[in-house]
Amino acid sequence: MRHLLLVFFTHFLLLGNAQVFSYPHIPDSLVSVESRTKYLARHYWDCANLSDTSLFSSPDRVLDYIYLIKQQSSQEIDENINSLLLQLKNYEDNLSRWLWWMEHFLHDVQSPLCDNELYLTICESIITADIDSSYKIRPQWQLEWLQRNRIGHEAENFSFVDNGGSIRQLNDYKGRWTLILFHRTSCELCHQLICEMKNNGVIEQLLYEKKLNILAISSSRDDSKVDSWIQGYDNGEIENSRLYEIQQYPCMYLLDVNHVVVKRQSLNLQDIIDILRIVN
Repeated sequence: MRHLLLVFFTHFLLLGNAQVFSYPHIPDSLVSVESRTKYLARHYWDCANLSDTSLFSSPDRVLDYIYLIKQQSSQEIDENINSLLLQLKNYEDNLSRWLWWMEHFLHDVQSPLCDNELYLTICESIITADIDSSYKIRPQWQLEWLQRNRIGHEAENFSFVDNGGSIRQLNDYKGRWTLILFHRTSCELCHQLICEMKNNGVIEQLLYEKKLNILAISSSRDDSKVDSWIQGYDNGEIENSRLYEIQQYPCMYLLDVNHVVVKRQSLNLQDIIDILRIVN
């Protein structure tokens, strides 16, 4: 998807030729791809009929726009989003559709375009925009999670009950890379992932060399045991305090030796393994 967008926009920015959507005219004085992209992001919707309810019936325009704003700074994104929201505020159907598409592509962990940092910036823009407060309720709720355990920031500490009944804390296990696995005992996908992890050579080697902790936290008591894993269950703190965003189970967070978040809410074990190979 990203490759197709890149090919399309490189072609457009350099040749200035579009067939379906009425793009704004980019001044000839802007000759670099960077400057033309910035201009197009700022003026992308200028020629669009924002009252047309078919505008967002398909994701094409939103996908194009996402590609453009991904190239911008946080300040530029905020300015662009606020400008668009002011234009859409009088067209409730299209505003609702646009918000839905942005969440679908940027916040859904199953989306190939999922980008928590970009969606966080967009949520902040929505909350401060001059639009009806009803549109801000969901972004405000999501922002609480997005601001926690961000990539590049230290993971929030939490307590849990281990299989022996003792209260432990995440911070007890600093000094090694830590892979947190949130799972449910009744979840078949969770069982499949646990089996893959148990049989993975990279994980096995790092556990043997004491470079990695596997911290498996179940949503309820789980008496199953995996050698060399740290296992326990949530005593209510994680869920009740909304400490970690878990859109679906199983869910993984990867932390470095200082418990700085490297991978957030991952569903893909191979992504985790690719990072851990560097550790090994």
